[in-house]
Amino acid sequence: MRLAYPSMSLGEVILAGLIPISVAGMLINRHLRQESQQREALIREQITVVESRHEELRAAYLEQEQTRVELRRKVTQLTALHQAGLLFSATLDRDTLLERVLETLTRDLHYDRAMVSMFDPLRAVIRHVRVIGA
Repeated sequence: MRLAYPSMSLGEVILAGLIPISVAGMLINRHLRQESQQREALIREQITVVESRHEELRAAYLEQEQTRVELRRKVTQLTALHQAGLLFSATLDRDTLLERVLETLTRDLHYDRAMVSMFDPLRAVIRHVRVIGA
């Protein structure tokens, strides 16, 4: 620069030489800022997707837990009914049978009270009512 412009002082030559460097630095800085903004936008988008998926999985887990609890309750009920059914072959005495069935059902199903009755279709009446817990 000093050869092309001999009237320039040494400080002016140094400043003139720094202008392209500072312009290049500004361009690089702008490029890095844009790249950083793009990465931040991508990270925000990924966070949104992950949070959405987390909510979906949480809802599915809660539904699965609800189903598991319901199935456990039904298995308990069916087991109690099966045990009550086994009592039918254990005794031939109707009063003893009805009492054992009621005791089994209230104990295994955690009921406070229960009732068993038999319907006579010929007479259209209920007979042999047994109640427990009332």
